Amino acid sequence: MIKPEDVIKAKKILNISEEASLNEIKLSYRNLLKRWHPDKQPENHKICAEKTREIVWAYNVVVEYCRGYKFSFSDNEIRKQLKGSSFNWWMERFGEDPLWGRDNK
Repeated sequence: MIKPEDVIKAKKILNISEEASLNEIKLSYRNLLKRWHPDKQPENHKICAEKTREIVWAYNVVVEYCRGYKFSFSDNEIRKQLKGSSFNWWMERFGEDPLWGRDNK
């Protein structure tokens, strides 16, 4: 089980925002590994190896945290999340039936 303090520490290590997407998390992880990989800095091999282990640990913690998150797919939640998007325009114009729309006669 992941502890909240582990997720907070991992977020800091990966330098991700509070609302990071999975793509942003992966990008940060890859960039940090490129920077700290021991092969990149042979003169600091020991420090880089430790930093790499820390980055991998942080990434695994964040991925595990995300894996346990449940998303709501209820109609109300979907409508709330998409409020102001093209979905609202679609529903206003075509109603509950996107093929035929409302009968406005």
